[in-house]
Amino acid sequence: MTPLPNGRRAALDYGDVRIGVAVTDFHKILCSPLPFMRNDENLEQSIRTFAQEYEPVYWVVGLPLNLSGVAGESAQKVKYFLHQLSQWVDGDIYIYDERRSTLEASRKLREVGISAKDQKSLIDSMSAVSFLEAAIDEEKSSGTLSLRKFDELELENE
Repeated sequence: MTPLPNGRRAALDYGDVRIGVAVTDFHKILCSPLPFMRNDENLEQSIRTFAQEYEPVYWVVGLPLNLSGVAGESAQKVKYFLHQLSQWVDGDIYIYDERRSTLEASRKLREVGISAKDQKSLIDSMSAVSFLEAAIDEEKSSGTLSLRKFDELELENE
């Protein structure tokens, strides 16, 4: 088992309107939410600019499976996005099963006093933080990641 390289890690929470963004520091101590990216005609350039600035060694992207574990319409959109992302950035791309991540992010924001109304601009990036924290925790405990890589996914329903 080869240890993962040093450097920043990034996470994206894909949405039809917004892409939540999170990144670690170089030493993988802190996972920080960043302002969301708009999912519009400028998305490719936004992601490329982010990748140049932060140079993540890997990416974690949430895959929104149904509670039963089946990939629905939203998951198909994410799979398509993953294939685009792989053309835009360097580094491995890992898939995180994001069931319940939005609920967890909302709970954390409420705990620090942010109202449901004010959560809208933060919730996607806080979900990305939860994906990234889970990956970093696993990486620190085992030295590697057991998350699936995007290239193991099919564009069709699994």
